[in-house]
Amino acid sequence: MLNTKLYIFTDGSVNKNPGTKRAGAAVLVMENEIFDSDVIMETDTRTTNNQAEYLGLLAGIRMLEAKGLYAYKNVEFVSDSELVVKQVTGEYECNDETLKILLEDFKIRIKHLSKKYQAEIDISWAPRNSNKFLKQANYLAQDACSVKRH
Repeated sequence: MLNTKLYIFTDGSVNKNPGTKRAGAAVLVMENEIFDSDVIMETDTRTTNNQAEYLGLLAGIRMLEAKGLYAYKNVEFVSDSELVVKQVTGEYECNDETLKILLEDFKIRIKHLSKKYQAEIDISWAPRNSNKFLKQANYLAQDACSVKRH
């Protein structure tokens, strides 16, 4: 078991809001260095930025599952979406049907990983411009959607 905290910085982007392409990106950070990154890109007839934000969380879960980083007993997801973070923590209710599906998928997978590997998995909010790793996740998500914003 490793005592080092593992951070997963996530962000989402759409080609316009609502748009037809959405992407979620995650950047895996260990000991203040980028270890890996992942992007999930999907097309849909009508997609929103909040849906893309959840894809970022799911990209982070996918990395945890694929990389076998289960030795880390303390994992923190960091997102710049206050809405998504507060929905995950239960502070806000989720009323959108599509978001509910994504939220439940994330919660189920977190609960499973947490129980199976006896890991503490948290989520927190931070402003995008406050952190270089959030900026990197934002860049990856925007690049996947071919969106150029600052």
